[in-house]
Amino acid sequence: MSTIADVAAKAGVSIKTVSKVLNGASTVRPRLKQRIMDAMKDLDYRPALAARQLASGKSYIVALLMPFAEGSYYTRIILAMTRACAKRGYHAIIETLDFDSDLPSEAVLRLSCNPDAIVVAPPFSNNLQLLEKLNSLGVPFVRIAANGEGPGYRIAVAGRAAARDMTAHLISQGHKRIAMLAPPGEHFPADDRRLGYLDALADAGIAIDPQLVVRTKFGFPSGAIAVQRLLALADRPTAIFAGNDLTALGAMAKAQELGYRIPQDLAIAGFDNSADSRTSFPALTSVHQPVEEVVNAAVDVALGKEIENYEFPFRLVVRGSTGGPEMLCMDDPAEDLFADMR
Repeated sequence: MSTIADVAAKAGVSIKTVSKVLNGASTVRPRLKQRIMDAMKDLDYRPALAARQLASGKSYIVALLMPFAEGSYYTRIILAMTRACAKRGYHAIIETLDFDSDLPSEAVLRLSCNPDAIVVAPPFSNNLQLLEKLNSLGVPFVRIAANGEGPGYRIAVAGRAAARDMTAHLISQGHKRIAMLAPPGEHFPADDRRLGYLDALADAGIAIDPQLVVRTKFGFPSGAIAVQRLLALADRPTAIFAGNDLTALGAMAKAQELGYRIPQDLAIAGFDNSADSRTSFPALTSVHQPVEEVVNAAVDVALGKEIENYEFPFRLVVRGSTGGPEMLCMDDPAEDLFADMR
């Protein structure tokens, strides 16, 4: 394995000069810097994390703060985070907090490392108590999909607009009794999806029925329980828009168990365009948002890069659960989720 001394010898410079390049110093002339970089590549040199930490006084670690939760949405965030950090010469550390804890902010004091920056995933990106505790640490942090006030840099996503368009899609299919499976409270970042649902109903002149808005935890069991309640109504919904895919899939599974045909008797749509949405039958209509691009931007900002006028476009992926193609969706050839990260 090559050492920093090997790189210095090959480039014809001192070890100190190589160290300056490794630490991003701007005092090394461009041509000399390129010579050193070429030497590193030729020797397949990989600087040890401990050595870089000692030389720079930085940890070269970015922590991802997320709930202890399952689901492909969080899997995508983790994969994108590790790739984004690796591309920038950093290591990603995953720190999970108990979603149901009464004192999530206290867990921040027990982080397993001293990161240079922190990326906060929803739903914690709107937790003011936790954010204030993070702010007291003096470490830069970025909040993904945050729509509430508070410290830290906010990376906004178009959740409200996407939910409005998905609800409008259901309305275009002739549905007027459309239920919404919303997050537990208004302080959750995903509550903007409920607002988008209400926007679409108002645009179409459809009266809002409070019975059709069910607040629930996001998850497969919650979707199954919620759909039973909705289908027991005297004037039941003919369509359901769930705030995430797992909740939608739970609702769809229970509805089919009860004898309802999807989408003939009940159309169901989700949000996230997760891998799970393509493994059900019928395949689940969902909203696709570029999670990987969002995480890349979050890591850039956390490490000090200025980003202006960024937009993260969403799109509806219409499948069999709302009247799209009724076929097995073993794969989606139009999607290569990490194409822009290779």
